[in-house]
Amino acid sequence: MTSKFRYESVANSIRQEILDGVYVPGDQLPCQQDLVKKHNVVFNILKQALDLLSIGSYIL
Repeated sequence: MTSKFRYESVANSIRQEILDGVYVPGDQLPCQQDLVKKHNVVFNILKQALDLLSIGSYIL
């Protein structure tokens, strides 16, 4: 799946990790600083990705 925007790509990556069981219900995601480094993005991009995951009910 090709994403038009970088935040969509980051959200897709985290979503896939959730679906693959890397993060299970009740787990916390890594801190935002770590996610920014892991995905090589700025905080605003990560925030948009996390907002997208929240809208999709993947995270609270």
